[in-house]
Amino acid sequence: MNLQENILRIKEVMGLLNEQLTQTGYVLPQGHVEPTCTDVGCKGEYKGPQFLKSDGSDVAHQYSNTMSYYVGVKLKELYSRGIYVKVDLKNIVMTADPVQYGKNYNQTHVTIDIPFIRVKNKCDAYTSFDHVGGWGHTHKINLSDRKSKLSTLLLPGETLDVSDLKKTHKNVNESLNEYWIQWKNKTTQSDCVNNSPKPNVNGEEMTVTGISYIDLRNKIISQSTDSNIDVNSIKVNMDKFEITYNLGQTKINKISLYTRNTDIKDNTEFTAALNSIITKNKSDGVTVKIIKEGSQDNVTVSNGKDTWQTTVYWAVLLLY
Repeated sequence: MNLQENILRIKEVMGLLNEQLTQTGYVLPQGHVEPTCTDVGCKGEYKGPQFLKSDGSDVAHQYSNTMSYYVGVKLKELYSRGIYVKVDLKNIVMTADPVQYGKNYNQTHVTIDIPFIRVKNKCDAYTSFDHVGGWGHTHKINLSDRKSKLSTLLLPGETLDVSDLKKTHKNVNESLNEYWIQWKNKTTQSDCVNNSPKPNVNGEEMTVTGISYIDLRNKIISQSTDSNIDVNSIKVNMDKFEITYNLGQTKINKISLYTRNTDIKDNTEFTAALNSIITKNKSDGVTVKIIKEGSQDNVTVSNGKDTWQTTVYWAVLLLY
């Protein structure tokens, strides 16, 4: 087996054929580069095809997902360090050239610059960030639907802070078009209800839903990191890519989702990999509990050139 075959096999084992696992736990889509974040903002760029031939995904527009994730992580990190900021929505700068509506595989270059503003009080800070938009269109952007879904994550009495429509070109059919959204994370800022200290609401149910294994993994890590939960309340519905849990008294590291692709319908190697994860974390002083595990057959995966069917083994893990 040559070096390239070895690399491909390792990626297959890790479930990362099309993606790159970063130190934050976020899985970068193919061609994405981690943004650079400092105490004053996050900047990033993507160079590559507008869509992937392997699965037709809008990989260029997905860079907004990557930026949103890293901005959210940075906002929470700053908050934990006593540096209170919010995103300067008015001064977000985006470029994208070219942008063509509809699936095409032409090269493009996207840059996104998201600045922060310092605020005096912790309860004036924002700690969560998202977007909704379109690549070469605006008619499919459903801002009301996104606001409705995000409203479940708000602190009582708080509202979403939404930017005006940001465009890279005057003609929306040749533009990256985005609404950027920030809010006060009700877990991170649980003591800021109407700017008055208030503890977590024990027993409150939190729901995280994704559109794929990768999307669910990124979202559950982002929402659950450094949370206080009821460790016995975690429920998994992988048919819907959904994980729910209740807020509680136990401080956790995070809830995560581990996946592995294989052409062999045998979970022996997967079990060995899970045991290795448990052992490695234990040596670092972290306890790993397997909440639920399972598998799905006939899942389409790709190495960027070829596409084939495989079996995905998965496990939802609690780290604390």
